[in-house]
Amino acid sequence: MEKEELLKEKIREGFVPCFNNACQRREHCLRWQAREYVRTEPWVATCINPANPEATGDTCIMYRDDKKVRIAYGFTRLLDLLPRRTGRLLMADIIAQHNRTYAYEYRNGTRPIPPRMQEDIADTCRRAGYTAPVAFDRYEEGYEW
Repeated sequence: MEKEELLKEKIREGFVPCFNNACQRREHCLRWQAREYVRTEPWVATCINPANPEATGDTCIMYRDDKKVRIAYGFTRLLDLLPRRTGRLLMADIIAQHNRTYAYEYRNGTRPIPPRMQEDIADTCRRAGYTAPVAFDRYEEGYEW
């Protein structure tokens, strides 16, 4: 899907845009790019507060880079390869960081696994003594929303 269509779809799904024209990183921020696709109705729309002093530059926690990344989906095959105790530890870690529903959606491939979480999963496996490369069920190129 083309970037423009993705931005329109994300706005319809509730992705929060940004209208801060003073931000130094706006040209590469998905939130700033999405502002073009905000509906003109209704009168009120949710957006990043441009008056917040942290909503600009390197300190903005809402910044979403417009560079494509490698998104993983599912790790059922990885769990088949892991010793049972390591698999339980991995699931417990994910549940502790997120919640049970997200953990099973990540495992089954119904929720995308962003790059940072892919690293967390690999680190958990390494800490448990798993030395083989960590591979996920499938990968796609996409944006980290």
